[in-house]
This record gives sequence, C-alpha cells and structure tokens, in this order.
Amino acid sequence: MQWYALVDAAQVPELHRQKSRALDFPHANLFSLSKEHGIAKYGPLLFPLEAGARSRHPLVALLLQGMRYGWTVSWLSSTLPMDALAKHLAGHLNGMLDDDKDVLLRYYDARLLPAFVQHLPPEASAALLAPVAQWIYWDRQLRLACIEGGRQADSPGVRDTAISAAVQAAMAHAALGDLICSTMYEEADASEFEQWLPHAFYSAVQRKIDQARRFGLKEVADLQLFASLALQVHPDFHQLLSSFQHEQANLASGKISLVDVVHQVPDREWERLGASGVSALRDWRLSINQQLAADPAAIL
Repeated sequence: MQWYALVDAAQVPELHRQKSRALDFPHANLFSLSKEHGIAKYGPLLFPLEAGARSRHPLVALLLQGMRYGWTVSWLSSTLPMDALAKHLAGHLNGMLDDDKDVLLRYYDARLLPAFVQHLPPEASAALLAPVAQWIYWDRQLRLACIEGGRQADSPGVRDTAISAAVQAAMAHAALGDLICSTMYEEADASEFEQWLPHAFYSAVQRKIDQARRFGLKEVADLQLFASLALQVHPDFHQLLSSFQHEQANLASGKISLVDVVHQVPDREWERLGASGVSALRDWRLSINQQLAADPAAIL
C-alpha cells in the first residue's frame, strides 16, 4: 500500500514558495494529464510518500506547512503506482452539465471532496474512489475525517460524469461557505480579518452558516449577514439582540428577513454589542486557532 499527498497547489498564494520547493520531489500534475493541460501550472499535484515518512522528511515537512492553511493537502492510500493513480484521478476531473457544457470537478479541494462523494451519482463516486483505500482530509470544522474507498487493484474505465441540476444545487449548497468568505473579504477592509489564519477564518464562517441554518435561515443574503455580524460585531450577537430572539419564529418561517430584524435594532444596542464584541471575538479566534496545535503529522 502506497500513501500519497494530493495538493491543491493554487488554493493559497502564501504557499507558492513551499510549492516550488516541493516540485523538486517526484510528483504528477493532474491537469497535465487532462483537458485542463493549458492551465497545468495551477493543477493539483500528486506526491508519493516514502514508507515510514514523518514530518522530519523534507517533503512531508513542506506539505504539513501547507496543511496549516487547512484544505490545501489531503492524503490517500492506494495499491496503484503514482503514474497509474494520477491517470485515474485526472480522468475524473471533468463533468458534463445538462446543457452539454464541460465543468471542472474540484474534488481535490478537501473542502469539497466530501460533497462530491455524497452528491455525485453513486456510480461516479464509486468510480472515483475505486482504487483508493483511504482518503484523509480536514473537514470544514478542522477535524480529521476519512473516506473509505473501493480498494480495487486497478482503475475502472473513465468517462465524463453527468452533472444534473440537482447535483449542481447540492454542490452550490455545500460550497456556500466559499462564496460568503470571498464576498466578506471583498466587501470589508482587509485589516478586519488579518488576525485570522485563512483556514481558521473559513472554518469560523462555515460554523456560523451552519448555525444560521439551524435557526431556519435559508436565503444567501441572510446567511451572509449572519456570518458577517458574527465575525465583525459579536460571535453571539443572536443571543444578545432582543429583536432576534423575538422574531426567531418569523425568521425560521421566512416571514421576515434577517435584514428586517437588523433594522429594528437601535443604535445604542449596536454600540453595547460592539463594545463587548471586541474581547469575545478575540477569545473565539484564539479558541479556533488552538485547534491547530495538534501536529498534523500524526495522520501519517
């Protein structure tokens, strides 16, 4: 059984230096083996890991630096040699929409991997995982998770995966955190979030999206506003705003929007909330960052 690291090399700009150093080690670029060969420099990279390698090994040390950013690296095992596994994975990079347009399947982004496995047609998911024994990744809550593969000794045939409208909707639902993170970065002063590590910020946004959904919020605008208030005003604003508590049933039923509730809040209540939010946000940020104290090398 051979262990591999799959690196989403284009995900985090801060990792370009580590990427250039990692390229000195044997690897395969999946885009070079697919329809995406024209943008191969942005392609996911597959690295075979030496048996018994730990964080002291130069390559593994570089990859673990990338894992500190969260979802740039996932780890998988297979009996296939590198070239055969790379060819197999590259063969599953493309899907076909209902209108016959091609779409790139970014399963190599560990944030999206579980959604692909869950929402792709069963035969497509099984085909992707066929030669994989285990696929280990950090989930959106920064917890190690594992997908069990088919453990087949060879790679099945490959064809573009049909992506229905229902699958597109499910994937959009799963990737909403990506959209909201990007929007928050674009709309806010960058200095507001500079104390967050990229993956910790993303995880915090995802937690608040999940929390908002548990309150019954469904509209993208409401989910984005909920996350923005939590990360820019107070992480527990929903518990401290009387109008939110009073209108919770109407929010869940869709009778009013979160924007409507926010407009009901008097200025003095926002001032009080903002004053207490400074320390609350600091403590919340530190608690999330502390989750990164465990050495990711323990998974190897």
